[in-house]
Amino acid sequence: MRAWRNLEGTRSFQAEYLSSDGARVTLKRRDGRIITLSIRKLHTEDQDWVRSNPTGIAAQVLMGAAISRSNRKK
Repeated sequence: MRAWRNLEGTRSFQAEYLSSDGARVTLKRRDGRIITLSIRKLHTEDQDWVRSNPTGIAAQVLMGAAISRSNRKK
């Protein structure tokens, strides 16, 4: 969970980073709502953060499930 700001830096909200395809970012807000928005709507520092953290929690969960399945086959 981290604070995210709008492009102007005048508004912020708490959300967990789930994923990004480079153009859009998917976040899970504190209230549990999942939102997807254009990366261009985020503050430049948040855009940089997303670019430096391309693997979000959603990808980590999927990778963990795949590893778990492959371990059961052995």
